[in-house]
Amino acid sequence: MRRLVATCHGWVDHTPALDLYYALDRLSAVYTDAVTVTDPAMLELFPRLRPARLVFVQNAMPDRPAPTPEQRTLARQRFAFPDGATVIGSMGRLTKNKGILDILAAARRTADDPGIVWAIAGSGGGAGSVAADVESCGLANVRYVGYADSEAYLAALDIYLQASYFEGLSLSLLEAMRAQVPSISTRAGATEFAIHDRREALLIDAGDIDAIVRAARALHGDAGLRDALGRASRTRFDAAFTIARQHAAFLELYSG
Repeated sequence: MRRLVATCHGWVDHTPALDLYYALDRLSAVYTDAVTVTDPAMLELFPRLRPARLVFVQNAMPDRPAPTPEQRTLARQRFAFPDGATVIGSMGRLTKNKGILDILAAARRTADDPGIVWAIAGSGGGAGSVAADVESCGLANVRYVGYADSEAYLAALDIYLQASYFEGLSLSLLEAMRAQVPSISTRAGATEFAIHDRREALLIDAGDIDAIVRAARALHGDAGLRDALGRASRTRFDAAFTIARQHAAFLELYSG
C-alpha cells in the first residue's frame, strides 16, 4: 500500500456508539497519509492531532442532463401537482434538523395564496415523529409525497428548499443543481461553498421562517429570476461537482 487515505464523516446525531466511532476516527487519523473531508469546516475537527494532510474533496454526483420541459410536465402529472402553481419542495430525512417544522410554519403563513404549494419528500418516524406532524398538518397547500424517486421529484419542482440547521455538502442540493432547479437554502455547512446568494440561489439563515416566506414569494412572482438561478445552478454543478472532478482530486491525492 503506497498511501493510506481516510475520509472524515460527521453526523448531527450523538449516540454512545457514534461518539466512540468519532474518538477512534480522530485518534487514528495521525497514522494516515491524509484525511479528506466534504465540508471545509470539518477541518476544525482535528485541532490537536493533525494527520500529514487535511484535504477538502467536495461531494459529487453522476453527470446527467437536466430534465426537458416534457419530462417536467410528466413529473408534475405523476405527483399531481396543480397546474400553474409554484411548487416549492424539500427532500431528505424528516427530522427537526432538516427544518421540516419550519417549512410547515412557512406553509401556514402562505395558506391564503393558492399559487404556492409546498411539497415534502422523505421518510422516517412513526407516532410522535416529524413525519407524523407532516402527515397530520391539515394544510391544503402541503403535499407529502413520502419516499420518492429523486430525479422525478426534482423534475416536478419549481424551487428546491433546503431548510436545514446542519449540513455537510448536501447531495440533495447537488441533485437540485444538476436538475437546473433554483434553490432557497439555509447557510448550513458547506452550502455557501456550493451556491452563492442571488447567483445560484437565495440564501437564508436557519430557523428564519420569515425569510423562507419572503424568498418563496419573491421567486413565485419572478419566473425570470427562477430561470436565471436554475441555469446558474446547473453551470455551477458542471464546473465543480461532477464525478470526473472528484475522481481527479482523489487520483491526485493517492498518487501524490
